[in-house]
Amino acid sequence: MGGFHVITVSVHCPRCHSDEIYRHGLSPTKRERFRCQCCHRVFQLTYHYEVMPLNSWLL
Repeated sequence: MGGFHVITVSVHCPRCHSDEIYRHGLSPTKRERFRCQCCHRVFQLTYHYEVMPLNSWLL
């Protein structure tokens, strides 16, 4: 199982840190936009990720 990894993306509002987020269409540059249901801010994701081996997810 050497080459497989699990990738998860959790979306939180950059202003209020709420996880009550929904998709809000595309930007003019075709990037996905999100809107916070709490503070109503519209934002795009900036990806930060770390890779973990699949066996560490299965423990």
